[in-house]
Amino acid sequence: MRGVGWWWGILWVLASGCAAAGGGSAREYNQRGVALLAQKDFQGAKTQFEEAVRLDPRDPDTLYNVATAAHHLGQGQVAEHYYRQCLQQDAQHAKAQHGLLVLYWTEGKTKEVDRLTAQRLQSQADNADALTARAWFLRETGDLPAAQAMLHRAMEIQPDHTQAMMELAILYEIYNMPDRSRSLYQQVLRREPYHAEARDRLMVLQKR
Repeated sequence: MRGVGWWWGILWVLASGCAAAGGGSAREYNQRGVALLAQKDFQGAKTQFEEAVRLDPRDPDTLYNVATAAHHLGQGQVAEHYYRQCLQQDAQHAKAQHGLLVLYWTEGKTKEVDRLTAQRLQSQADNADALTARAWFLRETGDLPAAQAMLHRAMEIQPDHTQAMMELAILYEIYNMPDRSRSLYQQVLRREPYHAEARDRLMVLQKR
């Protein structure tokens, strides 16, 4: 099994949900889970997210949150189940789409990831999510120039696309351009304060 080189950033757009007797709302459980995930307490986070799902079983962001925690715990089948549940509720949920691709990648399903990212880009050539997903695959397989070109295109279409920023920042690290990487990680964190990979990579860069 491959290691996961990409943190699929937990969502801060949380479900509001209904209140539970003595326990709080789905939103409150999600907030607790996000805080625990930031501390890398993946089991604690998963427990909180599962409570949120119990209260609001159709909210795609809540389902995605459970998948993320399960993915970090190495529970591949559970993660895939919740990624798919999320996508049933929101077929365009970009983070769930990418989380599922990362899961397949770590399981060694390279041909499946290649097929899915190429197929999606063919049908959505001007979609920033599709371009970024394909660029991620190309970076992982070593085609850096093609990945960079797709990321620039993605950011032309959607300048505030968080994952395109992340991918481009990682490319700049590979190209030994730390100032550009640092600037992009800071932009990501302004949009998603709990984005752990951006935070961790920025900390490493700042120590150099």
